[in-house]
Amino acid sequence: MNDNKQIERLTKFLLPIDRDSTIEATAATAGTMASMLGKRVKNITLLHVMAGRYLKSHMINIDFRVEFVLDSKLIRDLREKYLEGEVKSVLRDVSNRIKESGISAPIEYRVEDGDPVKKIVSVCEEGDFSTIVMGRRALSTLEQIFLGSVSAGVLERSGPASVYLVGHGGVSRAGCPIGRTIIALDGSDRAFNAAKEASILLNASRDLIEQVTLIGVIDLADYSNSLSGGRSPETETKSFLDETKTMLVEEGITEAKIDVQVQYGYPAEVIAAEAETRDATMIFMGKSGMSGIKGLFMGSVSRDVIHRCSSRTIALVS
Repeated sequence: MNDNKQIERLTKFLLPIDRDSTIEATAATAGTMASMLGKRVKNITLLHVMAGRYLKSHMINIDFRVEFVLDSKLIRDLREKYLEGEVKSVLRDVSNRIKESGISAPIEYRVEDGDPVKKIVSVCEEGDFSTIVMGRRALSTLEQIFLGSVSAGVLERSGPASVYLVGHGGVSRAGCPIGRTIIALDGSDRAFNAAKEASILLNASRDLIEQVTLIGVIDLADYSNSLSGGRSPETETKSFLDETKTMLVEEGITEAKIDVQVQYGYPAEVIAAEAETRDATMIFMGKSGMSGIKGLFMGSVSRDVIHRCSSRTIALVS
């Protein structure tokens, strides 16, 4: 997917839906976000990728000559039975749950066969979706390395679309998924873009905002190198935090609700601790664009925050 492609933020939502425990939280978060945004949201598409599940209990009876598999009435019947019995009811339930939020955007269904990551990414690209909202299973870092993770795969390949990984910690006391928001900033364009996307949601629900925390973490591992190079990490960090605060205020966010924090330490650890202290409901970050193998061996702040903050919704923005 082309990362340079321009897509209007928070206008077209893609919800990959599976039959698991993440459905309720995903539907509630997407529905509330869409309701807050009103007419800005043009459409919501529910996507289920079957990944061949309907074949599982029948594999021993299938003739694997290519021409038979392609034309087999058995395959077609199994697929249709699975659709009617397992998939369509789930999609209807999710659709009804989203509609309860009072959205005005149309909701569409789409069902695909194939590899979940590849299908989600290709559908997102073909449809110019701005926003992917998806649940995440409670896999440890080690389990995701060896077993794989759909959410991790989508994050690595989702291009310009923002990805919202829904946590299981609920929403704020006012029922708003961004009521207590943290925006993590590092001076990069992607982090500032995350703040701009956050401002759209915050502005759409300004009366429900409890607190917005802007945090910049000075990594002590690079601190001495920065000083020896004639740079002031404190001055640089304060500069991009103040720039972001000014942008939020100009967008209509009450200044008194914005807290600016400069902290020291390992970024992911500090962000996670801050989220715990403030009982944050959503954390906005820039997508690193780091591939799986680089993320594994070189480390990735966003990847680490995702693992440390499973109860928070993490918004990763290009």
